[in-house]
Amino acid sequence: GKAIENDVKMVLAAGLQGKFWELHDALIDYKDTPDEKFFKETAALYDIDYNKMLKDSEGMKVMDIMKSNATAAYNLGVTTTPA
Repeated sequence: GKAIENDVKMVLAAGLQGKFWELHDALIDYKDTPDEKFFKETAALYDIDYNKMLKDSEGMKVMDIMKSNATAAYNLGVTTTPA
C-alpha cells in the first residue's frame, strides 16, 4: 500500500546519506505504523538529515532506484509489514 511505499522511499532516501541499514533495521524492529515522529526520532538517533531525507524520498533519484529495483523495494515492503 501507500504507507509501505512511503517507508521504502524513506529508507532509500536514508541510503543516499549512507544510512540505509540503520533506518531499515529500525523500521523492521518498530511494532507500530511508522509516522513522522518515528522518522524524525530515528533520523536524530542515526544522524540523518530528516529534512533532506524527506525531500529526497520524493525526488527522482529515489524514484529511479524504486523503478530499477522494484523487486528489492517490494521485498523490503513485505518485510516491514507486521505479520
